[in-house]
Amino acid sequence: MEVESVLVTGANRGIGLEFVRQLIQLATPPKFVFATYRNESSLKDLESIRDEAKGSVVILIKMDVTKLQDIKTAQKVVQDKVGIRGLNLLINNAGFAKLQGFPEVTEESFLTHFHTNTVGPFMVVQVRKVFHCKCQILFASFYSTD
Repeated sequence: MEVESVLVTGANRGIGLEFVRQLIQLATPPKFVFATYRNESSLKDLESIRDEAKGSVVILIKMDVTKLQDIKTAQKVVQDKVGIRGLNLLINNAGFAKLQGFPEVTEESFLTHFHTNTVGPFMVVQVRKVFHCKCQILFASFYSTD
């Protein structure tokens, strides 16, 4: 499958960052790689990949999967670039983990994890219709700690 456009959520570090790195190194890389990040303080590696990309345009988008407005803003950025051709691949990778022992888990912590790791990816997939996504969806379930 030749991929023209890919959206990688949680692309600023960990497996999301590696997805972006590998995508732009393909023999036939995607024309557009949309890479989302939540925290601007961890952008250095992603910016380096963007700046060194030769066959792809890497577009960085600030997006927190727990914020519907961020998702809609990202959708507009994607739509402005791909138009009716739509997105080919969504790698729904964003996630969060605060490692705690069972006795230390609070209701607030549990709900934060649930919202980020379950509701957030669901909202991104739900909005995919707006992304004109005629695409494959990959869920990566590797979560980094903050």
